[in-house]
Amino acid sequence: MSAAARPSPDAVPVHGTLRRVLVTAMIPLAVGAVCFAAVSFWVVSAVKSHPAYAAALAAVRAEPAVIAALGTPLEAGFWAQGGGDEAAGRFEAMFSVSGPRGDAGVRLLARADGPAWELVFLDVGANLPGGRQKVFVLRNDELPVRFGVQRDALAAPADAPADDPPR
Repeated sequence: MSAAARPSPDAVPVHGTLRRVLVTAMIPLAVGAVCFAAVSFWVVSAVKSHPAYAAALAAVRAEPAVIAALGTPLEAGFWAQGGGDEAAGRFEAMFSVSGPRGDAGVRLLARADGPAWELVFLDVGANLPGGRQKVFVLRNDELPVRFGVQRDALAAPADAPADDPPR
């Protein structure tokens, strides 16, 4: 090939170089996104396959007050988060359900007694049409501090005036 037929380095189109740089940068981003999606799917699957999740979903679907507020059928949402310590016999999770008249977030705490799991805390926070919200506490043997509520905070002392400022 003659020297006249070779393109000079200055003649290389900029869009070709830019395209190579962008493609090279996108490969790690795509691999990272696939890894994140795989881990997320694994975590959601682990929560949804837990016996306490199944018991909580069944309890929510059977609760007449929730059915009256949200309607039927009640479907579980895709996303679920939670986890626990199997050795200590503790499992916590949050997930969503929806019906024809609204949707709701469900929180649960379960403890294991041998191979069986028992729901210790279960509530449903419903988002209803018109921006209304309603909370149904279906089980409350122990309010976990992790959910931001302590049992002592629920009841004011009987001898304290209602307008007494907190100390």
